[in-house]
Amino acid sequence: PSVSSQEAEQLNTELQAIVGKEMFCEILSLGHVWNKYEVLWMRRLVELIDFHKQHGHWNVPTFYQDNLTLGTWAKNQRHLLAGNNKGPRMKQHRKLILDYLGFDGGQPGSMEDPENQKILQQIEPVVGTEVLETMLRGGDPFTWTQMEVAWLRRFCELIAFHAEQGHCRVPRDYESNIPLVNWVSWQRQCYMESRLGEPHYQKSFSEGRILLLEKLGFEWTVHDNLSSTHE
Repeated sequence: PSVSSQEAEQLNTELQAIVGKEMFCEILSLGHVWNKYEVLWMRRLVELIDFHKQHGHWNVPTFYQDNLTLGTWAKNQRHLLAGNNKGPRMKQHRKLILDYLGFDGGQPGSMEDPENQKILQQIEPVVGTEVLETMLRGGDPFTWTQMEVAWLRRFCELIAFHAEQGHCRVPRDYESNIPLVNWVSWQRQCYMESRLGEPHYQKSFSEGRILLLEKLGFEWTVHDNLSSTHE
């Protein structure tokens, strides 16, 4: 279940204080939603940061006597970050946060990464080779940071929605993918703010993203009464 709007606002304030405005905007752009599991994860994150402040590193012992829960949690995060096809994957926004902090030395990927190649194979038939090449190697070239890869994964979800519905107007009551609902709303806000000259949005919302969205038929303004997949 989701938390109250007041608690969510407080948690957003805490998270922005940890990662800064630009990273916070990126996390929101992934459709992040606060629920009891995210709240618990956030509490452990705060404990991890306190550990770092005290010890100067992120290597919490598994059997950390001062906080056994934190030791187990940190071990689990490393397993999830290491990841493999047999086990669960860490949520993208959590990986962004831990990589931002420098936990376990997360590094940007590359276009040759098999997982990234799968993303490109989903995108190219929809937007075309020319658009994809412009996005990857144009004046604002794609760099395969964790934030950009996470954005492309959500874009692939929008491609799937478009294939099913014939448009990109994800309704507010699209319960099968609430993160996507939040994501499309955030793309519109980022676009509007970037066009107004807000530097944080201009930096994070690249022309490559705009190019991909517009090629898919994404509309920057929609009717306020949009509330159903059946229009």
